[in-house]
Amino acid sequence: MSTLTGLEKLTLEQALEMGEGYVLGFSNPSYASFFMDFFDLDIYEEKYHHASGSKANRMRALWRLENDYLVGQVLSTIFDNWQAFRNFDSPEQPPEDAVQIARRLRESAPV
Repeated sequence: MSTLTGLEKLTLEQALEMGEGYVLGFSNPSYASFFMDFFDLDIYEEKYHHASGSKANRMRALWRLENDYLVGQVLSTIFDNWQAFRNFDSPEQPPEDAVQIARRLRESAPV
């Protein structure tokens, strides 16, 4: 279980544009591929099904179920590859406060 605070979750939800159930520019297939290719993780596994099963809700389930290091790695990978994953109307760079949250998570937990 990650140690994300309520405020951090809100910051990340805004950065990842999760308001409508989406996560940035990911389609269902690209979301599945992202998690499998980078983390050997099946994000569409039943344990990540939360509420509607949308991409945003699956990300929320990941935050709830997984450790700080893995959550930090997922977020950092998205932020480090922002240009590949962002929507066409997303900011040019990820929000710095969201990047700092990912860094905190990665650095607060041993590998």
